[in-house]
Formats: sequence, structure tokens, C-alpha cells
Amino acid sequence: MRSPRAVRLLRTVFGGLATGLVLALAISPLATAASPRARPTVLLEGDGLGVAHFGSPARSVTSAISARLGSPTGFPAAGCVGGYTQVAWHDLIVQFRHGRFSGYRYWVNASGSAPASAISPQLVTTKGISIGSTFAQVKRRYRLTQTGTDFWKSHDGIVFALNSQSYPSPPSALVYEIKSYGVCPAAL
Repeated sequence: MRSPRAVRLLRTVFGGLATGLVLALAISPLATAASPRARPTVLLEGDGLGVAHFGSPARSVTSAISARLGSPTGFPAAGCVGGYTQVAWHDLIVQFRHGRFSGYRYWVNASGSAPASAISPQLVTTKGISIGSTFAQVKRRYRLTQTGTDFWKSHDGIVFALNSQSYPSPPSALVYEIKSYGVCPAAL
């Protein structure tokens, strides 16, 4: 049996260690990402959405995204023939073809008039680009190929649509849509 003095000493030592551990975790980036206030996000990538890759079954993709963003907010018509369906989480629309994840569209109206704070969910690419980013920011982070007047494709398959009143698009033109290459219909 330990003496009362030894017990107090152990409590002090372990209490100090526990306090130090709690403080270290509280200020670490890992704790910030896991805190209840910091909700995990879905990344816009060339091969999917971070939590799901193209070709995955619709049910598993919908479950993975719902775990991060909540329940779907709609099931809009795809506007394409050939087995397409879509599921929406506000401004993110995920597309399936014959029950497999085939593409995504993250967008606001082409006028670009929606303030960034009104866009939901707030998503970014792995290189930090989102709706409302400028063309200059996109060009600094991605190698691009022009696929239309105001559409630019990154080397990894992400397409950025710009809201520009002139051609060529100025560096200040804003991104109003981020989508996967080949999403149907491609022109939207």
C-alpha cells in the first residue's frame, strides 16, 4: 500500500502530464480538424471527391458524402440520356451513370452574383480553389488547358468555369463552377 504522500505525488505528476497532453492536443492541427466546430469537408478532386472515387457504387458515395455534409437536399434531373441520375447537397451535385459515381458539379449561377457566404457547402479543391476564386489564383495553382471560351481544365481533370465579360478571360475573372471533366451535360 502506498503512503498518502506518495499518492499525492503521483496525482501531481500524472495530473501535470495529463494537463500537458490535453494542451498539446488542443493546439495541434489534428485537434482543430477533429473538434466539433470544425466539420470535416469533401475535397473537389480530379478523380472524385476525396471521400469517394469515380466508379464507386452510388449507395456508398451517397453515404460517404452524407456523413460529411448531411442528408441530400435534392435529386435534380441529370439532363442527359443513358442512365444518369444525380444527388444534390445544395450547390454540390453528384452524378451517377448506371449506379456508379461518374462526375460532380459544384456551382452557382453563371452570373457569379451569389456571395461566397451564400454558397453551401463551402468546398475547395486540394489546392485551395473554390467558387469565387480568381482566374489568376487558379493559374498559380494549376497547369491549365482551355476547353472552351471560359472553361479551363487542370492536368488532373478538374474543370473551372469563369464568369468573364471579355475574351480572353482577365486574371480577375471569378470561378462560378468547378466540375469533373466529362460530367454530363458538359456545357453547363
